[in-house]
Amino acid sequence: MAEVNGSRKRKEWEPKQVEVKEALDLRHASLGPRGYKLKPVKTGTRTLKKILRAQQQPEEQLVAMDHDGDDVEIAPAVKRQRAEGVAYRNVSGKTWKGEAEKRASADRNAILGSSWEKKMQAKALRKSFQEQKQAAVDAQKEKRKAAAQHRQAVKDRKKQNQEKSAVVQKITNAATVKKMLKSKKQRKLLRTADTNS
Repeated sequence: MAEVNGSRKRKEWEPKQVEVKEALDLRHASLGPRGYKLKPVKTGTRTLKKILRAQQQPEEQLVAMDHDGDDVEIAPAVKRQRAEGVAYRNVSGKTWKGEAEKRASADRNAILGSSWEKKMQAKALRKSFQEQKQAAVDAQKEKRKAAAQHRQAVKDRKKQNQEKSAVVQKITNAATVKKMLKSKKQRKLLRTADTNS
């Protein structure tokens, strides 16, 4: 508040004045996510430097394009060379890898590789080993099968012998059988069997 002639007068509000610095115009630059524009621009430091250079020297480019003189010699097309002082950068973007002097396949020694005969010998050895192994496995299976069959035969014979040598009493009266069925203990003793033999 300011005082004018003893009376108070309000000072008008003014927005804060900000000093505008020269800024880089990126309004038409494709710096959004991949696929944002048809041909997206990579946002590396080199790309930004290129944009800056292009904005700082637009007049020079225009002059070169407008000039149609015949006295200018066009250099023959040559393989693109690296700019002086610019570090090597491979296509994959793995900047820690240096420029390859030779192919990796050049390190392979042809003498170290085995010959065709040696390969065939190794193959025959592998095949014979597999056959022997399979034969051993099959023999073991047969042995186990024979042992299981023998055990089963012994079990069956034992059961038959027990049935033959069992002391039994033939019950022909149906009333006796009905009485025995009522008692748990006696029901266990009942067996059906062929009495003709």
